[in-house]
Amino acid sequence: MTKRLFPIVRQPEDKRDHPLCLAPAKPIPASIPPDFTIPIFDQGSTNTCALNAGASALWVGKGKTGPVWSRAFLVWAVGIIERDHPEEDGVKTIRNVCKALLHSGDCTEPAYPFTDADMHGTPPPVLVNAAKANIIKCYEACVGLVAIKQAIAAGRPVLAGIDCFAGIQSAKTAKTGIVPLPRKGEQSQGGHGILLLGYDAKRIWFVNSWSASWGSKGWGILSNAYCQQYLFDAWSIIV
Repeated sequence: MTKRLFPIVRQPEDKRDHPLCLAPAKPIPASIPPDFTIPIFDQGSTNTCALNAGASALWVGKGKTGPVWSRAFLVWAVGIIERDHPEEDGVKTIRNVCKALLHSGDCTEPAYPFTDADMHGTPPPVLVNAAKANIIKCYEACVGLVAIKQAIAAGRPVLAGIDCFAGIQSAKTAKTGIVPLPRKGEQSQGGHGILLLGYDAKRIWFVNSWSASWGSKGWGILSNAYCQQYLFDAWSIIV
């Protein structure tokens, strides 16, 4: 079994953050089921969960067509954000992935592939320039389940972090994708970056980056109770 890393931390407060802003509220669908046609990444033993989620979010935001987007490019792009903001150097947050998509964009995975062995290089200038055509318009904070579901209903992918406990790596969860609540007194193993894309009255569906053999064809399920207690820093991107 692949050893999973959970590097994501809660972001520091930033008064420049924009909350989700949608047209006047209207009833949203009671449920939006998972779309199993979405390509599923496998981050392997790397600590790139949020970057995998970011590349998937861009693919969804671009209309779910064409080649997938480069995770290795986002490794570099997030590094630029950390370099330009020393106070965030080494701080793995969901917001930094959104910043990277806003400031650098992304190129395609075939043009700049991701490998466990070599993912910290510098993309050639031609790809850096080409990636600018794929800069997102903005990213907005989704505070609470209502805002998350509103964003998903509006067709906006939502990146988020979750606190992870032993249950997420269990054989049962690997088979079903249903992430259990932790036992009383259980300690978090760290934070994990995921992409929220479906829901119903009792749960949220998310795209994971542990291959299509994990969970329900690569998708996982969080109960509303899990989200209310252990989901943090949810961001909707607008492409």
